[in-house]
Amino acid sequence: DTKKKLEAVTKQKDIFESSMASFQTGYDHLKFEREKCNKAVGALSVERDSLKDTKKELEKKVATLEAELHNIKAAASSVPGPTDDDVGGRRLRRRRLTHIL
Repeated sequence: DTKKKLEAVTKQKDIFESSMASFQTGYDHLKFEREKCNKAVGALSVERDSLKDTKKELEKKVATLEAELHNIKAAASSVPGPTDDDVGGRRLRRRRLTHIL
């Protein structure tokens, strides 16, 4: 009778140890996956900061280009026509410059 109880306890112990080994394997895998995710989050954070810097640079360039465009349009509108007599020619010339810009 004691032998049967010992076998039952030994069997339960083996099942428990097997379960603990499976648990440890699963835990180790999750720990590894968490570390991978943390590295990915860090990389994404660096990329986000880089993109923010790029956005700021592009916004500055856009502002500069808009200012240049404004100056070019102002200069184009002050271009005199061929002669005071040729009013139609002057309008056509201004229209072309404005259209190009």
